Amino acid sequence: DEVEYKDPYWCITDHCTGVGASDTDAFDEFPGEDDNVSIGRDANSADTDNSLADLYIQIPTPADRNNVNVAPDIWSLRYSPCVPGAIEDVTASCYIKDPDGIDWVWCYYSFDGGASEDTHTEFFVKAADDSGLVKMYPDTTIDNSYRYRVGMTLIFDVQYVPIGGDTSSYIGEAVNITGVVTAGRGVYYNDAIFVIQDGQGPYSGLHVYDPSYSVDAQEGDSVTVSGFVSEYYDLTELYMFVDCYTEHGPGTVPPPMVVTTGTISTSSTLAERYEGVLVQVNGVSVASFDPIYGEWGVNDASGVAIVDDDAYYAYEPVVDDVLASVIGVLKWGRRPYGPWYIPRYRLQVRARSRSV
Repeated sequence: DEVEYKDPYWCITDHCTGVGASDTDAFDEFPGEDDNVSIGRDANSADTDNSLADLYIQIPTPADRNNVNVAPDIWSLRYSPCVPGAIEDVTASCYIKDPDGIDWVWCYYSFDGGASEDTHTEFFVKAADDSGLVKMYPDTTIDNSYRYRVGMTLIFDVQYVPIGGDTSSYIGEAVNITGVVTAGRGVYYNDAIFVIQDGQGPYSGLHVYDPSYSVDAQEGDSVTVSGFVSEYYDLTELYMFVDCYTEHGPGTVPPPMVVTTGTISTSSTLAERYEGVLVQVNGVSVASFDPIYGEWGVNDASGVAIVDDDAYYAYEPVVDDVLASVIGVLKWGRRPYGPWYIPRYRLQVRARSRSV
C-alpha cells in the first residue's frame, strides 16, 4: 500500500505520482499533525489509495503493533427517579470510557402522551472518542432505546391475553408495577428470578428478572419494580432496570388460588392466565415421576399437571401417593412433558398415604 503524508504548510502538490484520483491533487494525502500521534487504519478504513480517507489518527505505539481503535465503552445507563411524576424532572446517567478520551456525549430522547400518567419516554446515549469513533447505547437504532414511563401499570394489563394467546401486548414496553413478593430471591435455582403478585386471581402474578443479582426480594415484601416487558422462551417476565426496585415494607401474601389440575395442564387453554400466580391443587395423586428431568405429574381426575424442580423442596415423589395439596407459582417451561408446571418451591404435603 502507498501512504501519502504531507506537510500541510509547504506541500502543495502530490509527490507520489500514480497514486490517488489525481496525480496533481494534494488533497488525497494525509496532512501533517503535531508530535506524538500516529496514523493507521481502523474499523472505518477503506483501501481507496486516498490517504486522507483511508487513514485515521491513532495513539502512538512505538515498537509495537498498531491496535484497532474501538468505540467508547458505555454501561449502566439508568434514570432517576424510577417512577417519575407527570411534571417531575428525570435525570439520565451512565458510565463512558475510552483510552483515546471522550470528545462529546449526547442524550437523545422522545416522548408521547404529554404531561399525563400515560407519558412514555424513550432515550439513548451517543458518544464519540477523540479519534472520532462513535458509539450509541443501548443499540445502534432508536427502536432499541432505553425507556421509562410515568405512572403505574397493573400486572393484570401486562399479563392479559385472550384465550389461546401467549405474548403480552406490552412486550418491549417500559412499565412500573407494584405487588407483593410471593417467591423471593433464592427460591429458584436461577437466583436472579423472583415473583410478585397484585391481588388474587387470573393475570395477577409476574416473574421478575434482576440482571444485577442484587435485589433482596423476600417473600412478603411490598415492592415497586420498573423494567421492560419481555418474553423469555414464552415466559412473560419483567426485565428490571438497574436500581429500579423500591421496598415499601411488609405486605400480605395473597392466598393461593385453588384450581384443578386440568386447568393448568399442558393442553389447557386457560393455563396462561395463571402464569406467575400462586396456585393450589387439592386432593391429587402422583401420576408419574421422571427423576432425570425432576418432573412429576399430579392429577385430581381432571387432567395431569406437572410439578417441576425449578426450586427446592423436601418431598420424594412416589407414584400413586395421595397428597392433600400442592402449592406453587405457575411457570412456563420447556420440558418433554409440556409447558405448564408448578415449581416445587412451596410444596405442602398435608397428608400422605398409599392409594389402592
